[in-house]
Amino acid sequence: MLVKSIARAFALVALILTPLAARAQETPAVPRVPPCDGPDDETMMALVGQWRYALDTPGGGSGGYYVFRVDGDTLRGEVRRELDGAGRPMESLRVDGDTVTFEYASGGNYGRLAVALTRTGRAFTGTLVVGETSLPLTVARLDD
Repeated sequence: MLVKSIARAFALVALILTPLAARAQETPAVPRVPPCDGPDDETMMALVGQWRYALDTPGGGSGGYYVFRVDGDTLRGEVRRELDGAGRPMESLRVDGDTVTFEYASGGNYGRLAVALTRTGRAFTGTLVVGETSLPLTVARLDD
């Protein structure tokens, strides 16, 4: 089981570090976020902007950006990998107090990746889960 988890983690590193073919940069609509009341919701509005994430993997670190925006009364998000800038829309995006969760397609053999973040001041800590492997994340606002 441990060998399988380590193999998956190394494969994830390969996925993150391998550039993918250019994909359309348009972000499809993300379903309305039930816990938020709309664009006036202070917690949701505090997310709007660009955030840099750092991912710790067994093979070293990797990173990229989370971009949140409000479109009407809907919070939308995109994950952009630092290596190739490939954008992936956030799906099942939820905000519940200081907790943000979402999923996105890996663009490879890993299917969907799940992210859970908890706010700690003006930053977040959390995990990225792929299969049975959970990797630690740190996230900070770009303008800080």
